[in-house]
Amino acid sequence: MQNGNGVILGSGGPGGEAFSPGQAAGGRGEEEDVFSPEQNGGLGINKDERMFVYKRLKRAKDCLAENGIECHEFVPRIALIGSGGGKRATVAFLAALEAFGESNLLDSILYLSGVSGSTWCMASLYHDGRDWCSDQTAVTKEIIDRLGGKKLSWAKCGERLKEYYKQADHYNLTHFWSAIAVTTWIKDLDTTLLSKQTDVNGRVPYPIYTVIDKNCKQQLEGSALKGPWFELTAHEARYSLFGPPAQQKEFGSMFKNGLIVKQMPEMDMLYIQGMCGSALADAQLLWRLLKEGIKEWLPGQSRPSWRLALETLVDINSLASEGKDYSRHVQRMNELLAGKLDKSRKCLILDPKFTKAELEDYTLVFCECFSDWYESDRDSGESDVVRVDAWIWAKILASTLKCVKTWKWGTTYNFLHGRSKEDNTSVQEVVPSLLTTETRDYIDAGLLLNSPYFSVLREDRKVDLVISLDFSDGDPMMTVEEAKKMAMEMKIPFPDFPVKITSEDRSKPKDFYAFQGDRKIPTVIHMPLFNKVNCDKDIEVWREKYKTIRATFDRYNPEMIEDLKQKSKENVQKNKDRLLDEIKEIIRLRQNQLRFTGLHM
Repeated sequence: MQNGNGVILGSGGPGGEAFSPGQAAGGRGEEEDVFSPEQNGGLGINKDERMFVYKRLKRAKDCLAENGIECHEFVPRIALIGSGGGKRATVAFLAALEAFGESNLLDSILYLSGVSGSTWCMASLYHDGRDWCSDQTAVTKEIIDRLGGKKLSWAKCGERLKEYYKQADHYNLTHFWSAIAVTTWIKDLDTTLLSKQTDVNGRVPYPIYTVIDKNCKQQLEGSALKGPWFELTAHEARYSLFGPPAQQKEFGSMFKNGLIVKQMPEMDMLYIQGMCGSALADAQLLWRLLKEGIKEWLPGQSRPSWRLALETLVDINSLASEGKDYSRHVQRMNELLAGKLDKSRKCLILDPKFTKAELEDYTLVFCECFSDWYESDRDSGESDVVRVDAWIWAKILASTLKCVKTWKWGTTYNFLHGRSKEDNTSVQEVVPSLLTTETRDYIDAGLLLNSPYFSVLREDRKVDLVISLDFSDGDPMMTVEEAKKMAMEMKIPFPDFPVKITSEDRSKPKDFYAFQGDRKIPTVIHMPLFNKVNCDKDIEVWREKYKTIRATFDRYNPEMIEDLKQKSKENVQKNKDRLLDEIKEIIRLRQNQLRFTGLHM
């Protein structure tokens, strides 16, 4: 039997009869299957996650007992979430999890969810479905050594980009970003699959990767507020707050009315990390990477006209993105395109007085005509193999250039395309266009909210405690404030703030904030990375030292990584007792609820 948000154990108390997998799913006693997706139009946690919850909560019960907390009737569901923050978040989240392990608290965590840089940490930990909790010290060392090591070669990253380009029906900037930029931060080409990150024995927390639907982000009002939040697990890809899921293995395939009409390869973890961590991208950085790509990937000594045209146009756009004068390149570009006609049979002429929009149009026309113009004269005078490879790279670079100008990210086939309105009323109420559009664009969730609250605040997950580790740049209280505001607008339970957040909380935050819930509202604990406890008076020094800088990829040397690790670990180690006190209070409230309602057996 169950009640509240957690799981009620058997009536025998400690050592008594164990709870059932069905009870691990429900959360409302005799209505234990109310959140079964089979009975609720696709809403609810799936049977694989329900079985995981059942196994994991048994571990949580034992973990809490080892910390002096006996769960006679109720085991709380605890979610640990990490904010975005680039490589700072990757290292800090990894260190915090190590501290949870060393403090013997890790097995109490049911769900682990991240945004942006925190997902890079998760992907490394869960690599190919390994049991990282059993050998956490060794796994952590392996990841830290890699993060502080040498970056991957352009050639190796380029080969992965080439594979993406060949496989993709909708090539976009996420392919380029994943292969070229994310690899520079994480020093890895992770081609493993999320569907392999399964754990039937509950040995590790259940991982949830989060992004948002870019199309939904642009219409945030009324019921559409629930629209953007999207999550990926080993079992499913789905909108967190409404609608039916797709199997993770099938996410990215082409659907019509719930059926696959074109099977696509499952997304690898490198691409998922690029999708989760795209907020760091800006046009200047992408132009810089394109310039490097032309030098690295177009082989040989010769410089055919199509290569010169690509190089010159990238230089022009790079200068324009920085507000610099590009007039010195205009004559050369016009000479290179002399006699070339666009699809309307007009000459393409570059004017140094072009507005930003006119330069954008010019660039898009160039990209659209590139293959037609140069297919016949692409012979560079070198071997056939070199010519073919160079031409593939030319097309990839031209396609990427076009994506930069249209800002095309995360374009993926829409698994809800063509489903009926009658059978998908929740979708129709929130985002009707999901039933009619063939593709959707998925991007970094940090562009809307830099912490994955709504993946763990799903009603069907019945989470009792959310521990939020905040690694954000800037205001350390913004994520929790924004989460509360959005939750209230969507009528999702979220605890009140007992006192007003002050200017000092923003400039010199504490290391631990507890916003207590009640019998129906989860408790939220918020822990800023740099605070007045672990940094004393030097908070701004630490913030500046680890500031997110888009244009600088690899400025974290081993010493910086180790210092950051220690700061993050301190926050957990010094607050272990406070964390346990909050867990005790949650259990007290829930058990009182059982006795009050007469459901205690």
